[in-house]
Amino acid sequence: MSLGRITILIALVAAALMLLWQGERPTPPQKVSCAPAASPPPQLPKPADVPVVYDRRLFADKLSDELKEEIIRQAAPLTPKGQRIWYIHSDLNRASGKKPDYRTTVYFTPHVATPRLRKGQRVAIICGALPGGFRKVPEEKIKELLKTATDEDRQYYEQIKARIDDPLFTWWQVSLKEQPFGQRLDAPGEDRLWPMSAPHGFADEEVIEIVDFIRTAPDSSTITTNADGTFTVSGFGRVDAGLPIMSIYREKDGSIGVTTGSVQAPLAGSGQMIRIKREGDTYRVTEVSQWVS
Repeated sequence: MSLGRITILIALVAAALMLLWQGERPTPPQKVSCAPAASPPPQLPKPADVPVVYDRRLFADKLSDELKEEIIRQAAPLTPKGQRIWYIHSDLNRASGKKPDYRTTVYFTPHVATPRLRKGQRVAIICGALPGGFRKVPEEKIKELLKTATDEDRQYYEQIKARIDDPLFTWWQVSLKEQPFGQRLDAPGEDRLWPMSAPHGFADEEVIEIVDFIRTAPDSSTITTNADGTFTVSGFGRVDAGLPIMSIYREKDGSIGVTTGSVQAPLAGSGQMIRIKREGDTYRVTEVSQWVS
């Protein structure tokens, strides 16, 4: 990667380089803001009407109504046509002195809803950043950077700019096999029901089968009985079925990768990386490893 590309990437995606805070958890601010102060128009949902799902592994301070209102105000203009704000996922909420710091994702109601699968869109709303998590960079600085950029750098910049202009990402949510979705649209009550990034190159039914398999907590370990009556255990261990699925992807060798867990902020995440292969009508776990960031 060229120096120009690295510079542009740092300038435009600095929101992704957040630090992992340490120390005592202060009380969340109530009347300070990351966004310009403005009265929300009457058509916006009231903070009390928008549920919040918290990632409670690290900083799970409750979002105040003032911060919820601020987040809703930023996300509302991006609401897809015919949809509405569904719920706020709070990755973390922690104040630094009197300045608020939050990292959230706003989920909009699904545009596809079946008993086993829902699909919709979401947007990251991060304190002090543009919707989507990008930091605002002065036009003068961008022009200066582009003066020495290569054609490849310029193309990369245009890709980043397109993402800033359209910060929505697609999410998929698979119901529990024994509890299909009904008419009610409640915020996820369990971590394993959190929506995941939209898989690419998979049919709907295939994704449902994979998720159902992962939720059985399959074990890749093998127990061998030795001649002396002892046992030898080999393999990679058991899948933690309680973790939310983050992504599903296909490996070059045809196997399927599944990443579980969550990332509250850069350098603040953990979960499992699982590899499975189809065998007949089911799957087999070939690898389970732990990841920490």
